[in-house]
Amino acid sequence: MKIKLLTYALLIALSMAGCAEAPKTADVVKPEPSGLKFSYPTAQRNVVTLSPPEREFMLNEMRYYLDMIWVTSDALSRDDFDTVAKVARSRIPAMSSSPLPPNLEAKLPAAYKTYWRATHATVDELASTAERSRSSRETLRQLGVVMQGCNECHAIFQFQAR
Repeated sequence: MKIKLLTYALLIALSMAGCAEAPKTADVVKPEPSGLKFSYPTAQRNVVTLSPPEREFMLNEMRYYLDMIWVTSDALSRDDFDTVAKVARSRIPAMSSSPLPPNLEAKLPAAYKTYWRATHATVDELASTAERSRSSRETLRQLGVVMQGCNECHAIFQFQAR
């Protein structure tokens, strides 16, 4: 039990950002949906070139969401809605503890920023759904919305260090 609590505390301290709704920008290549396609060729993804520290920041942001999804899935297996809400709401203090590197936001494409903001909103909705519905089915559905956005974003963008 102590290990789980320490893991949750660690996850709250991590930072990350991701994706959710389709961008409204024409300059982004978006793969065509094709049934149950689970990966996309790297060549079809839009490259965003960053400095090594900027790329590390972005990867840490994504890692936060991956850890949040893991903790949420585990908590849902036990109908622990308080933990789901807590870990989803931890995004705000976790991201505040790791400030955005200077000039990074200016390098991010507008379409990516749309995904970024939408992900924040869907994670906030995940916390609200867990608190409001206290239903594993509804909360899992909302977690699926979060994961769908992350999957779409990963299919569209690729961060490379220069």
